[in-house]
Amino acid sequence: MDSIMARMLQPIKSIFDNKLVLDDREPAMTFELPGFDGTFGLLMPEGELWLQLGALISLQTGLQCLFGAIIYTLIIKPRKAGSKDRIAPQLLGWGIIFPIAAYASYLTLEVLDVRNKVIKMAAGTFSTVVCFRVIEAMYETPASPAVETSLGHYAAYYSTPVPCIWDAKTMQRVKGAPYQTLKTTLFTLWHFVLVSFTLSFLAHFDYKPFPNDPVELDSTEFSFDLFTPQHLANAYCQILMLYSILFIGFNGSALSPQLQGFATVPIFTNPMLTSRSATEFWTQRWNMMIHALLKHGIFRPLQKCVPLNLAILLTFVASGVFHDYSWSTVFYKFESCGGPDGVEGETCYDIVLGRTTIFFFLTGLLLLLERPFLKLPGVASFAKALPTPIISTLLVLAHAPFAHLYYGAWITGGYVDDFALASSTSEN
Repeated sequence: MDSIMARMLQPIKSIFDNKLVLDDREPAMTFELPGFDGTFGLLMPEGELWLQLGALISLQTGLQCLFGAIIYTLIIKPRKAGSKDRIAPQLLGWGIIFPIAAYASYLTLEVLDVRNKVIKMAAGTFSTVVCFRVIEAMYETPASPAVETSLGHYAAYYSTPVPCIWDAKTMQRVKGAPYQTLKTTLFTLWHFVLVSFTLSFLAHFDYKPFPNDPVELDSTEFSFDLFTPQHLANAYCQILMLYSILFIGFNGSALSPQLQGFATVPIFTNPMLTSRSATEFWTQRWNMMIHALLKHGIFRPLQKCVPLNLAILLTFVASGVFHDYSWSTVFYKFESCGGPDGVEGETCYDIVLGRTTIFFFLTGLLLLLERPFLKLPGVASFAKALPTPIISTLLVLAHAPFAHLYYGAWITGGYVDDFALASSTSEN
């Protein structure tokens, strides 16, 4: 299988010759800032990184559609024809398709020799789409009945992880308005500017602008140090940077179906300032792309066999396992890394798996405890009186003590440094 895949990918392998791990950009302009020592330089984005991202996503799109057609033919179509066999789809899904899809990310990295961690993350798109949606197929929990009405619809459903809007009456994808595409473009550009500023600012202080923070970013220890003002303040700044990075990647990916004329569900809807509860934050405003995959691929199948609260908690745990898998792709370590045959400038990082699973387990507990907490005397009325931005900030700070379990590896392992190549940053 490896040799077949290698031959398929060989024509585009040369696109990835530039490993994009060494920042050798020359400043487009230099300037000084009052209160800061030295001269700063403005660095322009590395265009080749965006070209490599586009090439890799295009390749995976075709494979996603192919696997969607296979799943439709072997699982969906027999079920729609009246087949009562539930064992064969499980064997096919769990025994063949799921393992192949999960392994595909690592195989892609090896065949194309991808080293930039931003592009490594994009290499997991195929695995994410196929793994979650084959579970939907096995347990009959698609995002919309319309996606299963034809082979063409189902293949289109697999073409992107972006949640498109399907009309329940016409059984077609809803046409999008040009305004939505313009809005997505402008907001993505705004976050591009915002992340360029926040990344440059935080990098100047080694990502900890508030000194004497006792918590190490790659630490898994739990102590009262997690609640110190310095750690909470630094975590809040780091979360702002993380939000803009994710916004650019996920919200920007919605441009592809929108430019094809289709309406999509908004991916991020200002969760940092307009959320009035943890439930609203996670189920309505934060990353609706991953939310939709988890809802239909994990939560709804679980609902069929376990109580609601347990299904919610297990879905968050599954989210953690999924993110741990994604991080294993991002920080995939080549044998040559750090050796004489390694790539100059590459960060060789040994990822500690399980950290994001702990984070999402704690987040799930926080969400489940929210409802009984709001029933305490005076809590609901007090919360109702607070302005929404205050509530949202308090919600973010409630996650801040342990949020580094999610993004700490991004900073210490070099993902943020590799992402800097894609943005317009400044150097000292």
